[in-house]
Amino acid sequence: MSKTKWYAKPICHCERSVAILIALALVLSLGIVAVPMAGTVEASPADLYVDASVTTSGDGTSWDTAFKTISEGIAEAGTGDTINVAAGLYEEEVKIMDKSLTLLGAQADVAIVEGERAGDESIICGKVYPWSGKPKTTNVVSICHSDVVVNGFTIERAKKRNICIIGSGEGISNVLISYCYIQGNNNWGIHRSTSAVNVSIDHNYITSNKWGVLTNGGSTTIINNTFDNNVIGIDFNGGDPYDKYFPDYAEPKYPTIIDNNTFTSDSISIELRLDKCHQCITITGNDITEARSVAISTWAVYEESLVNPAIHYNNIVGNEFGIDNGVAGVNLDATNNWWGDASGPYHPTSWIYMGSPYGPNDSLGDEVSDYVLYDPWLEALYRPTTPMSSFIIDHAKLDFKKKPNDDKVHVRGTLELGVASNGVDISEDVIVTVGPLCDTIKMEQKGKQGEKWEYKRPKGGEGDIKHMTIDWKNGKFDFSMDKADLSGLTDPDEVTISIQIGDDLGEATIQMTETKHWDYKAP
Repeated sequence: MSKTKWYAKPICHCERSVAILIALALVLSLGIVAVPMAGTVEASPADLYVDASVTTSGDGTSWDTAFKTISEGIAEAGTGDTINVAAGLYEEEVKIMDKSLTLLGAQADVAIVEGERAGDESIICGKVYPWSGKPKTTNVVSICHSDVVVNGFTIERAKKRNICIIGSGEGISNVLISYCYIQGNNNWGIHRSTSAVNVSIDHNYITSNKWGVLTNGGSTTIINNTFDNNVIGIDFNGGDPYDKYFPDYAEPKYPTIIDNNTFTSDSISIELRLDKCHQCITITGNDITEARSVAISTWAVYEESLVNPAIHYNNIVGNEFGIDNGVAGVNLDATNNWWGDASGPYHPTSWIYMGSPYGPNDSLGDEVSDYVLYDPWLEALYRPTTPMSSFIIDHAKLDFKKKPNDDKVHVRGTLELGVASNGVDISEDVIVTVGPLCDTIKMEQKGKQGEKWEYKRPKGGEGDIKHMTIDWKNGKFDFSMDKADLSGLTDPDEVTISIQIGDDLGEATIQMTETKHWDYKAP
């Protein structure tokens, strides 16, 4: 469903000029002496409009009087203005050189799911040579100023860079590229230079480029994107922010974060050149699959004491090679990742770590080279969780029986999904834990509206949970366990109970009273 936004109609530039001239004439005719003000009042940010389908350009203050090209809108915009761009083809070179701007395409804030999204696109593409059809425009979108947003476009067909982020004579900061298709470039999809810091690349679909993202140095946040069929998905090409513009370049304040991205069918998903670098690099929560060469690779000698990437909680599965550390003697921290098998990554050789052999590990997961620290590893696919906004235990009772595997549990309380939740579905697993006990079940919908979920263990069935209900009208839940083994519980003051439904997790630690059984009642 589309969102409608209401804006006050901005005063066009000619109207502003006429108003100023009339006021000046009135002041002169009345002999009024102006008193100098301590400062000037800047015009409020305005909304301008661009539509390639109009016959001739208007003043850009409404869709009816839209500019025909994005470049016209940028030329007429003031600092902080928003330029709304209708669906259509814009064969031009877009340059944001001297002002802060927001460019919103027809698909602003619309997610791209599995390479697709409904609706027409605002397409910015470079020009081609007529005799060869090859790209002529060096950079399709050039961002050379701070505080710029580009959201909701398809950007393609550059000779060099689909998007170039580079300071022009000064350092720039706070640039956001989001909800865009970045595609079909024989060079760089997005290129961020050392003259730019605090660059965010978020919710884009980056496909069929030689380099999906090339970032020189630190201070880049790359999250929630899909990289597909690039030669190199992300190329971190060493160095720090340019010392001429950022004298504090060597301080660890310009991190690079690569989080919650999906990589499929790239030749190299992530390549790290780490020499001459002082910045923190975190690679977490990514799905990296089907890399034709290697999922993650490093090269160029670097100092482990200055920078050592943290590569954790990723799913690195089904690649030609998992992680190849090309820097002998520098230990790459890649613990707590899922390698496609519970036995961990395949490591056929060994090397000396802290005086002892590290490896081999004859397993079924993706392969790693020497100088990769992979132990411990995850024994199942990693999925980040979304915390529930409320998870309250009203009553809990743990009854320890004399017979083994005959302990009983009864818990009831209320839960509420968080604002960041994508909702729950009856097809999702429900995982219940009580201390060391953990059981996974599938529930069934009850009631006319399906507002109640229920589970009953089949006769002769296995598992700890005997019965469980969730009433979504009021968030109340109730579950009981029998045939349980509570021998792992020794401290009644710290009993953790959780319910996970899909990605949504509610968790609470309670202090129980120990009598014949353990008991807890909410105050």
